[in-house]
Amino acid sequence: MSVWTDENVALLRKLWSEGHSARDIAACIPGATRNSIIGKAYRLGLPDRSPLTRVAPRPKPETAARVSAPRPPRFSAVAHAALVTRLAPLRFADGAVATVLTIRDGMCKFPIGDPKAGDFAYCGRDACRGSYCDDHARVSYE
Repeated sequence: MSVWTDENVALLRKLWSEGHSARDIAACIPGATRNSIIGKAYRLGLPDRSPLTRVAPRPKPETAARVSAPRPPRFSAVAHAALVTRLAPLRFADGAVATVLTIRDGMCKFPIGDPKAGDFAYCGRDACRGSYCDDHARVSYE
């Protein structure tokens, strides 16, 4: 037995014109689904409906009121140079650095340098905060 009897089509037309949602109409018609309501409304040529409520765009605040003072740098030049020196890759006893082939669990995996360059390395120090040493964790997770 078809869901779309004359009575159900009349009920669909009435509820659709009153602005009920397809889900609510489907609840009133036994055996109908939201998608079957939408499809039948389309085939019957019922008018498209726009959302009942639209959110009005918020006015943009004045740009002059949002001007703030420039932020000071986090580190002085001397502190930054000292930190960069401390963050150089660890050299092992044989002078080698940690590479993708030599990095192990428990070692800092912070990449140093350009991965395409021949001098690319990982930090290699003891990792104590996730995958990074304290210094690299501090730089990475401000």
